[in-house]
Amino acid sequence: METELASRSVTDVLKAVAGEAPTPAAGSSAALVVGFAASLVSKCARKAVGRIEEAHEILERAEVLRGRAEQLAEADAGSYHGVVAANRGEGSLADALSAASDTPLAIAEVGAELADAAAELAGRGKPWLRGDAHTAALLAEAGTRAAVMLVHLNLRDAGIGPRHGDPRGERGRWLAAAAGEARARSGAAVESRSVR
Repeated sequence: METELASRSVTDVLKAVAGEAPTPAAGSSAALVVGFAASLVSKCARKAVGRIEEAHEILERAEVLRGRAEQLAEADAGSYHGVVAANRGEGSLADALSAASDTPLAIAEVGAELADAAAELAGRGKPWLRGDAHTAALLAEAGTRAAVMLVHLNLRDAGIGPRHGDPRGERGRWLAAAAGEARARSGAAVESRSVR
């Protein structure tokens, strides 16, 4: 299985997603979108050093999260292969779908954290980078919501959910809402600021 998405060119990744192979697909795409958000947060945080007291911490965390997003893009492709195998009769489909829910939930965790950091930078960072910060919040929210949708689909198709004691669906809803709230804060901050 050829993956290693992070080491391939953008063109090659886009072609791989568009290709006939079952992966990379939606989950890996959500992780890569979150990775782009992390890169923009890093850029904005780097330029906010001296302006925001915690800019170094935001930068360091964004770099860790970017690396995590890259790992999750790979992990999602790998976990979905279990679903493909189960569809061929190799193992339990419900178990494979349940296992395949963990990676998109982790993607959503990363995305929600980045959306919050982006909102902070949109409100307090360099005014001429507000478009980058708000774009980071938008991308982080989009990646989070896409990943949460995959969690919900997998859990539904596996026949498990909150009534079976599985908390992942509710956690996903909370993460999507948190990312949306952060994106809204980012947008409001951008609208209220003028370039100085």
